Amino acid sequence: MPFVDSEIQQIADRLRSISLEIKKLPNIQDVHTIPVEMKEAARRAEQLYLTRRRRDKVFESFDLFGEPAWDIMLDLLVMQAHDRRVGVSSSCIASACPSTTALRHIKRLEDHGLITVTDDPYDRRRRYMELTSTALDLLRTALA
Repeated sequence: MPFVDSEIQQIADRLRSISLEIKKLPNIQDVHTIPVEMKEAARRAEQLYLTRRRRDKVFESFDLFGEPAWDIMLDLLVMQAHDRRVGVSSSCIASACPSTTALRHIKRLEDHGLITVTDDPYDRRRRYMELTSTALDLLRTALA
């Protein structure tokens, strides 16, 4: 059964209305990008993180290594360098430790002013993290 002109007009009006509402919404993809000079530190952080994961695989049966807070910060630096938002659950995975342990480290990083954690305005179940300017400065020094 073909649409009548009035139905097509109603659909077009509704789509236009939805489009206007979407344009009013804040962009949840906005990420505070790191300064250009931090790109090299981010590259080193990525290499260090990948080396640590390879090391963990090689020595897997020994359960010798682990620095969840450091791994979280390295991952955040790399993701911010690529203009990507990082959810708390993603950081738990990046920490290479159990989620409960990762959440404790995330809380400590936040308490020390090294990361900020913000709620997703559209999905209250999600929270996003990013490094503070203090953390970026410290990482630049540590990775120099």
